Amino acid sequence: MKKFPVLILTAVLILAGCSQDPVFDDLVNQLDTTITYVVDGQETLVKAAVSAPLAEEPSKEGYDFIGWALDESGTQMYTDWGDALDSGLRLYAIFRLSGADVWDGSVDTSWYDAENPRTGYEIATAEQLAGLAQLVNEGASFKGVTFTLVEDIDLADRAWTPIGSLVSNTGNPYGEDESFFHVFSGSFDGQGHKISNLNIPQERLSANFTNSYIGLFGVVSAEDNAISNLTIENVAIEGNSFGGALVGYIPNDGDASNQSVTISNVDITGDIAIDMGSNAGGMLGRIETQSELLIEGCSVTGLPGSFISATGDRGTTSFAGGMVGAAYSNTSNVFNNVSVSGLDVTGELEAVGGLAGLIGKGKVSGLTVNDVDLSITYVNPSYPNDNKAMGAVAGHIYGTPDSGAGHLTLSDMSFSDVSLNFAIMEFTPFCQGLVGTFRSDSYERTDPSSIISGIPEAVTGVSLVFASEWKGNAETSWYDNAPEGVSEFQLSTEAQLAGLAKLVNEGESFAGKTISLAGDLDVSGYEWTPIGNAVRNSASLDGTPFSGVFDGNGHTIKGLTINKRT
Repeated sequence: MKKFPVLILTAVLILAGCSQDPVFDDLVNQLDTTITYVVDGQETLVKAAVSAPLAEEPSKEGYDFIGWALDESGTQMYTDWGDALDSGLRLYAIFRLSGADVWDGSVDTSWYDAENPRTGYEIATAEQLAGLAQLVNEGASFKGVTFTLVEDIDLADRAWTPIGSLVSNTGNPYGEDESFFHVFSGSFDGQGHKISNLNIPQERLSANFTNSYIGLFGVVSAEDNAISNLTIENVAIEGNSFGGALVGYIPNDGDASNQSVTISNVDITGDIAIDMGSNAGGMLGRIETQSELLIEGCSVTGLPGSFISATGDRGTTSFAGGMVGAAYSNTSNVFNNVSVSGLDVTGELEAVGGLAGLIGKGKVSGLTVNDVDLSITYVNPSYPNDNKAMGAVAGHIYGTPDSGAGHLTLSDMSFSDVSLNFAIMEFTPFCQGLVGTFRSDSYERTDPSSIISGIPEAVTGVSLVFASEWKGNAETSWYDNAPEGVSEFQLSTEAQLAGLAKLVNEGESFAGKTISLAGDLDVSGYEWTPIGNAVRNSASLDGTPFSGVFDGNGHTIKGLTINKRT
């Protein structure tokens, strides 16, 4: 999907038996080694002799061949070409634009002298920017220091280490004590320049808080911090929690008097793919309570296929927003002249919003949301109101509504082609689809209308889409009440299909019986229980398999969600 100056190509190989293959001249018909080559997502499996030589160097007009890599981004170059190749290799040929000054992953900290610190520094290269990350992650906060970007920087889709990081999560795992972090406490002025091809390909580990707090900046202090005048183009981020293209996390240091964050004239553009377990935003993952947040003149604009996702561990809150995952401040959140467009924003639990998954007290003015699809794909049976915690502006309004209707003020908003996709039909959203629910510290969820001012009498450009009438129940009467000897059954509802799963898993194999579908089914909104189960016992499988015939009659079953990790 992403269009970077680093291209991933491979040599095209012909399977053993074609001796005229120009790439592997010595390829023989032996099956000792398998190598998988990938070309733009298309895989070619090659079976070769143990001593098959390295492929000839491929060429591409206008590009230089860099070498073979074990990963698509070229961060792990393959150099171990011994007599015997390891079977099962996946190799990628890495190309870069000829003559281009592309970052190779190296780090430059020579611009910084700890014995003679300055109040300002210029950043001109990816190496220097990576050096800033290294210094901050080693403990240099740069409080009161301003960094200015003097050139465009291409991060070349290399694995990026965020500026600011988690030090220890031995206390509160959400890090509400800032001492658990190495934070960037300075200011950053992009001066209108661009940072392109930001890639954080970290693996999600939902059982803990590893691979969290990620973005260009991982963790930023809330003490009078400012980030401005910057474009980030093409973003690919994957992690557990607290992720955004610009900043992953802004923690709370406990003192509201000195906490203020300003993000101005920052644009996130291009191919945007932010896939987190929770707290995901196009620009900012999560800001904690008390900090004053001002986001002004900013935008998140995705190309087709761009998305923000918070669909990981259902045991945690999964806030997702087009610009901000969660802005918890009960002091002041101000969004002024901001826009979100060209995104799918998806969450499984808690809240999803076109602007933010959650917003505390504050104001939203001059908001434009265009071509944005919002979805909650899972309904927690214990908290069914979560299904309507979705809105074109915000999913949740949070805090203590001590200011009545002024808790959140809306003005000068524009919406077009915005859809709210609800997993089931049981609930109706509040505020004409602009805001989902009010959520207090007690986690009570109620209608937020009384604490919001500026709700228009009529809203255009926002549509509500209900995926399914199914409520997760299983209905078995079609089988229980059938006459004896009947061997053919037709299912017409989602509940009946779930009933088939229930019957099979309780021991009815349906051997000699036929199940057919009478129409399309939509099982969105609830986790699906597979039809039939088994447990491996030594060399055999013990369980209750489906042993009948299933005829879909050309129909479609959609919305299937299975979230089992064993």
